[in-house]
Amino acid sequence: MGEFWDEHDFQSLIQMDRMEFDISCTASIEPDLLSALKSKRLRHINVETLVNPWLYEKLAEQGQAITA
Repeated sequence: MGEFWDEHDFQSLIQMDRMEFDISCTASIEPDLLSALKSKRLRHINVETLVNPWLYEKLAEQGQAITA
């Protein structure tokens, strides 16, 4: 997001109809669980590929489904 502000100022936002940002976050994962998740990388599956569908599923179970 810093790169955006290198090239824009607040005044430019007034003229923009829509902006999109990629947002990422970090979460603490217990060491044993992280180790098990990382073992999947041996099969060329990264942690995000495993975790993101699970989070979508849990949100849907609670009636808060969102579209990908």
